[in-house]
Amino acid sequence: MESLELFPLQANQTLDDAYFTNDEFSVVKVVIITRKDNGEYERTEDFLQASGNDVRWQQLLDTGMSVDKLYKNSDINIERQKNDYFAEMSSVAEAYGMKLVDKDEVAEKAESNEEVFSFFINKLLSTITNSNSDTDQNEKETLFLYKIAIFESETVKNSDNRKLKTELRRAKNILECVKVACEIALEVNNNLK
Repeated sequence: MESLELFPLQANQTLDDAYFTNDEFSVVKVVIITRKDNGEYERTEDFLQASGNDVRWQQLLDTGMSVDKLYKNSDINIERQKNDYFAEMSSVAEAYGMKLVDKDEVAEKAESNEEVFSFFINKLLSTITNSNSDTDQNEKETLFLYKIAIFESETVKNSDNRKLKTELRRAKNILECVKVACEIALEVNNNLK
């Protein structure tokens, strides 16, 4: 795929969005809005490598976009995708006469629901004893949902430790997630003292 000439931005162009698209933080999606002569707007999207080998990476940083802002934009994009996915699943469920459970409702009930804690402990301990958990689709989905829940927690949101957040994103099982989440919580707790 041939890359587009994105930079330098012309007077009729604005950098609309830029965010990492993979867990390794090595690929960035760039969205540019161009105002045409007829007053209409055109959206242009392209991908670039987040490395010194891609001239466009340095050009993106020269626009004032920082790596920290790319991390924040990435988190916003993940949240947007998650909300879009939930909305789509809700409409599909509704079309079949079903109702998805509201995640806030689940969170409220989880505080006093022994089954939720039992499920969590069973999943956690099964990752220790089940060496094939990384190939089981069910386990991958559970891991994905678990990571989302951890990233939505106030403790992780308030942490500035990008290294630990990266480790959390790359965790291959729930046990690794718990380990990194505990490290983040301990660090945040120590910073509050």
